[in-house]
Amino acid sequence: MTLEFVAVLSKELKLEAGSEVCVVFHKGPGSCQEFAKMKKTKSGRLLIGSASIPLADLRGQPVHYRYAIVNLRDLIGQARSCQLEELSGDNLNVQGKRGPFYRVLAVPPEEIKAEGTWTFFEHIECSFPDSSSKFSNILSKASSGKLQMEHLVSEFQAPPTSSSLEKMERRLESFSLSCRICLWDMDREEEVLLYHSMEKVRSSISHFLEGIIKHPKPKKQQGLLRILFAIHISIKFKIDLPADSISEAEDGLQDLIFTEDTYKELRRKSKYFAALREMCLSTTQGTFWIWLVPLLYAMEEETGKDPLPQTDLPRGIFIRLRQEKEKQRKIQKMIAAHKTLIERCSPLANMVLLMVPMKSFSKGALPGIHLPLQLLLKTIYIRIIESKGSSWQVPEKHLNLALENTVSRMDTWLKNLCPLSSSKPLLSPELEDEIFDCLNIIYVLLMQFLKDQMSFCTIMAMLKMLEVYNGQEDFLQASKGSGLGPDLVSIFSNNLDEGTGDLGQAEGWAERNMERHKQDKWRVLPLGSSHPLGWQRGGVALLGSSSTEGKVVDTKLAMSQQGVLVAKKANGLLGGTKKSVGSR
Repeated sequence: MTLEFVAVLSKELKLEAGSEVCVVFHKGPGSCQEFAKMKKTKSGRLLIGSASIPLADLRGQPVHYRYAIVNLRDLIGQARSCQLEELSGDNLNVQGKRGPFYRVLAVPPEEIKAEGTWTFFEHIECSFPDSSSKFSNILSKASSGKLQMEHLVSEFQAPPTSSSLEKMERRLESFSLSCRICLWDMDREEEVLLYHSMEKVRSSISHFLEGIIKHPKPKKQQGLLRILFAIHISIKFKIDLPADSISEAEDGLQDLIFTEDTYKELRRKSKYFAALREMCLSTTQGTFWIWLVPLLYAMEEETGKDPLPQTDLPRGIFIRLRQEKEKQRKIQKMIAAHKTLIERCSPLANMVLLMVPMKSFSKGALPGIHLPLQLLLKTIYIRIIESKGSSWQVPEKHLNLALENTVSRMDTWLKNLCPLSSSKPLLSPELEDEIFDCLNIIYVLLMQFLKDQMSFCTIMAMLKMLEVYNGQEDFLQASKGSGLGPDLVSIFSNNLDEGTGDLGQAEGWAERNMERHKQDKWRVLPLGSSHPLGWQRGGVALLGSSSTEGKVVDTKLAMSQQGVLVAKKANGLLGGTKKSVGSR
């Protein structure tokens, strides 16, 4: 296998011509064997080198080594003279032990394997004293770890790959493990254990993370991989990223262009999911988590799981988020960057709607994104319920704009379902359910607005939604097997024309249409029946589970009882409106 060495000189060393620094193995009194040649890097103090070693040598007796300056002028084939580094009780500050010491080549047993590589990060600096000075305290210098981490950062200049990231992670693991330093006391013939401060180890790795995040901005997914890797390492080694690094990472995500290839790459990086989720939950006070949310949903897009349930987030986070202008600007940028993912991933779309205030339903990046109508209607309902008894209220102007936008979306949706060129349209069971459930939520919303004595404009926006259904009466009647039937649109068509209505008809319609639904209770979130993360059945809330509502709404009750009450109130309102218009 291959052994790598990354060592630091206690001070910059000027080598004489014809000499070099090597790793030498101790073979006996006054005898050493050259193993790996070391090269100085641009820093002037960092030494790196590597060499192969038989596995049997690592599984046998412990190997003792030092760094040495070897004289290359000696004839090849003859013993070369060398100057060994100084490792004694004086410069190591080891009380009660004088030395001299040798380093011990300690490779974890599980890492000893053919074609394997293990890196030794020396936490004891190499000290070569001369006639003018003696060096001391060469253990646990923070600057040494930073120099070693800067060397690793420099290797990120090449585009990172999965294999190179795995290799880098193993190097960081060896850096962490090397805080346990094993030395051999030559006089006493016993091992001496020293420990490098874990706090300094984490500080050095933090320096590495800052370096790869601040690295010159790469193209496409290269920057994404670097940020994912940095998050993964920070969580693995329990390192808090400084605010500057988080800001740099956020800027990096904003600068990326997210394509289908990017999302495919994310799905292959499930290894980083747990760390990404933990980072998301730990940064909710700022804006970094906003950019991590779509990455989590992209990773889990094909699994059918919700990676970030609302119950895992801080209570009241969305209410606070919707009130902060700076965060809303970041959310709008995120929505624009991940438009295609939001359109096909209903749980992510739900998360986005929770993040934005009602006014954003009709302006900004959101109106240009296709969203499930059930999700929009459900979100409006929950937002109204949440505002009751709270210190904030949904401005009626913003509510009306959101409703008008929903009407427009609904009109386009239904027209696309029943194109004029279709002579014999058919509704799939999934589409029937979508149409049915949208209508159900419209009824509940309309009844709520009438109960709350909302403005004329708000009530009319809801009635416009019913008119959109009425406009597709022929299509709904022509669709064989549709549970909607002709009665609904006829009832409301008559209401709009005459200002009256037969409540018996409405109740009968509700009863008939509940026969095939009465065994089920539906969850509006997650939505999108054509998507793996679509509608789900089970004894759950029809209008979603809100922290403020949490009620299970029986579908039969919602349609047969609430629907009839709404029809009655709407009839009265329409009748009054009709008379008012006639008197003018």
